[in-house]
Order: sequence, then structure tokens, then C-alpha cells
Amino acid sequence: MEMLTFTVAQKRNTSLSNKRVISQFVTEQLQKRNYYHCIDVCQSIGEKNEQVRSYCQYQIGMVHFFLGEYQQAIDCYLLACRQGEAIKVIEEDIWEAYQMLYKETNDKKHLVNYIESCPNGQYTKEAKKILSIHYYE
Repeated sequence: MEMLTFTVAQKRNTSLSNKRVISQFVTEQLQKRNYYHCIDVCQSIGEKNEQVRSYCQYQIGMVHFFLGEYQQAIDCYLLACRQGEAIKVIEEDIWEAYQMLYKETNDKKHLVNYIESCPNGQYTKEAKKILSIHYYE
């Protein structure tokens, strides 16, 4: 596996366990379309450093989202929440991934799954509204 490379400024000002550095690395890798390398590095960092494990899992979910792998993204987001990442931080991403699955398949189960995953979520009303519209069609 390739080693994670950082600029001199990053090495001087931050450590690998810093979320900002991880986020910057992910952004750079997404721009370069190094999706699977990004996943591998985030998994490796998360395995080695419990303090950022949930954040790395969240970042892996974001990569899956960019790849159009929405169910994998959701699975990663929910795992990140179970590992300690704040649901309020990730909820919008969870909603967007469920919406993309719904738009791709027109299967209402994805809206139901969102409601079950985030029963008190900020998008629950919207999901229920969409479901009720379909109920009467």
C-alpha cells in the first residue's frame, strides 16, 4: 500500500490523527479520482487510530457516495455513527444517499429505511411527505 504523503506545511502543523488533515487528504484524492486509494488509506488510519476511526469511516462513506455506491455510503455513514461520529454531522449525507437510491429505483423502501435509520432526523418529515404523496397516487 502506498504511503500517505503530506506537504511540508501539513507535516509541520498537524499530525496524521487530525481530522482536518484527513479531510484535506480525502478532498485531494477525490479531485485526483484516487477513490480506492483513498478508501484504503482511510481504513488503515482508522484501524491504527481509534480517535479518528469513526471520522475515517465517515470519509469512506463520502468516497462511496462520489462513486455512486449509495448503499455502501449509507452503510459507512451508519457505522460511523455507531462508532461515535455525531449523527447531526452525518445526517444530511445519509438523507442524500437515501434520496439518490430512491431516485435511481423509485423504490419507497429507501425513504422508509431513512426514517428507520434517523427517526428523529431533520428530513423525516420530508420523507414522510414523499411517502404520503405516493400513497395516494
